[in-house]
Order: sequence, then structure tokens, then C-alpha cells
Amino acid sequence: MKIYIGQTYKTLSQRFTNHKCEAKKGIVNSNLYKAIQKYGEEFSIEDIEIKDFETKEDAKIWMNEKEIYYIFTLKPRYNMAPGGLGHTGVVWSDERRNRFKELMSGSNNHNFGKSLSEETKQKLSNALKGRIIPDDVRLKISHTMKGVPKTQETRTKISEFREGCVMPKGKDSKRAICIDQFDLEGTFLKKFGSIADAARELKCHNSGICLALKGKLKTSAGYIWKYSINTDLL
Repeated sequence: MKIYIGQTYKTLSQRFTNHKCEAKKGIVNSNLYKAIQKYGEEFSIEDIEIKDFETKEDAKIWMNEKEIYYIFTLKPRYNMAPGGLGHTGVVWSDERRNRFKELMSGSNNHNFGKSLSEETKQKLSNALKGRIIPDDVRLKISHTMKGVPKTQETRTKISEFREGCVMPKGKDSKRAICIDQFDLEGTFLKKFGSIADAARELKCHNSGICLALKGKLKTSAGYIWKYSINTDLL
């Protein structure tokens, strides 16, 4: 079927306008954009399902599931990915990568030669403050960056940026989880603000306490460990 299945938080007209703009740029060489370049405005667009959600995260999960279902069921000719993945579902050819790099480099980039104002920098900084990156996203970033060589210039810049920065540790870390220490009889002994704090005080390895918390070890450093339910005692 010569159709395209997609998802959006916007209205259909807004989303289709975005597709037309991308097709006009000619950066992305997709089946849909080729069709838009060939047929122009000769497209009929309509909603398949609409649903309201309290959070954007819930909406994204639902839309991903529906997109995958409809692409699998209808087998639309213009879709190049199984759905639910955005552009990550499409494998870029070397030709496409080089073309995109050429179109977005140097004077072709709309930000070329421009510097951000202090006001804009502050807005970006405020928007990123307090942001918590989910573990699955951190893992994806880690896998993406594995094996990517860093130039000496990049290493120097990273070193200069980190100079003087004090990273929060132990219970002060945003990812810290409180844990409880028990003796071998099950008697509560002490509450720690993080695994790192407990390991530091007992002079043992973090990994042993972590395995005990996950139930893979009965004890670690001679104690029983459990995740804390009540953090008010800290």
C-alpha cells in the first residue's frame, strides 16, 4: 500500500508541513520524501487513533506500540523502519552520511559563524539543570561512544573543563539510594546514604554490597544489606 504510518504530538497539518520542508531540503533520502518531491501536495492525511495522556513519556510508549502494530499490519510502502524507533530505525548508507555532513558543515550550517548570547547560554543551562538521564539512555550513550577515539585536543578540552569541578559523591549524588546494614542475626545496625558511603566506611568493595542488595550474595563484608524504605533517619 502506498501509505505512510507515523506518530506526532502535533496536528496532522503541522506534521505533514514538517515532512514537506524536509523533503524540499533533500537531506534525507527516504521513500516518503521521494514521493513528496514527485507528487507534491497530492496526499490525503488522516488520523488513525488519538488519545490523551498525562505525561509525554506515557504518550510516547503508547504511540510507539501503535506505530509498530500498524506498520506490521498494513505494511505501508513509504515506511523504511519497523516503527517505534524514529530515525534510529533507518540504517544510513555512507552516501547519505556524507551528504548530510556536507550539507550541515561550514557555511551551509545555519549556526555557522554565530555565537550564543549570554542570555541564551543561561537559558540552556537552566533547562538542563536537574535533568536525570535514565539508566537505559546512559547505557545507549555508553555503547555509542565505545571505541570512538578522542583527539589530544579533545582530551585537553575535557581536562580543562573538569579542572576544579567537584563531582557529588555518596549520598550527595542524585543517583544515590539509601541502604540498611544488618548483622547476621538480622538486627538493624545503621543506615547509609549510598552504597559508596557504606563501602568507604567499612573499607570494602562497592560491588559486594551491590550483589548482596540484589540477592546474588547472602552477605557482604560480614553483614546483611537491604534497600532502605525509610530515609527520614539520614
